[in-house]
Amino acid sequence: MEEYEHELTMRAEAEEGRRAAALKLELEAMERLLSVAPDDPSAHAEAVDRDWPWVRLEAVATTEEEQLECKRIVLGYFVHVNDLYKHFCGNSLRGPTSAMEYDEWEHVLQVTDAVDMAKDAAVAKRIFQQANEMRGEDAAEDFGEDSMSRFEFLEGLLILAKYKYGRIMDETGSRLTAGKCFKRLADEHLVP
Repeated sequence: MEEYEHELTMRAEAEEGRRAAALKLELEAMERLLSVAPDDPSAHAEAVDRDWPWVRLEAVATTEEEQLECKRIVLGYFVHVNDLYKHFCGNSLRGPTSAMEYDEWEHVLQVTDAVDMAKDAAVAKRIFQQANEMRGEDAAEDFGEDSMSRFEFLEGLLILAKYKYGRIMDETGSRLTAGKCFKRLADEHLVP
């Protein structure tokens, strides 16, 4: 019995170490990203390409131009998105504060009124699953299927924005781009 408890403790410590290492890499990337000159669009794009390799923009923005626009807009709201993530992580009492569980994701969407959970609960669940799909073979890139990292949270918000506003036409008669969809979601629901 004592050996079994020791093995469980060792596994828990190893898992916590893996999550701590992943979180440290993520925080270092965000620190570099936030130190970019705010009025240099090419520096924004370079920083996002270098430090946000796990945000799959191609899921919401098909052209390179649209992806660049989306990166610039997201960067402008990043502090707010980061604060939302930090505030709601660990609220479920079941998971760590470095990753967001599904019920915490659902809580964000309810509190911000971004989704009518009575009507679109299945959509919220599908977005969580889509954003939370495995990122690669490197364990530092993925928190598992039951929780999302900060980058997965951001990707989830991008998918939600495209779902919610992607059918709206802009002043030119074209559908809103992913960046404009995200800006609208942020302005109407995420930013106080």
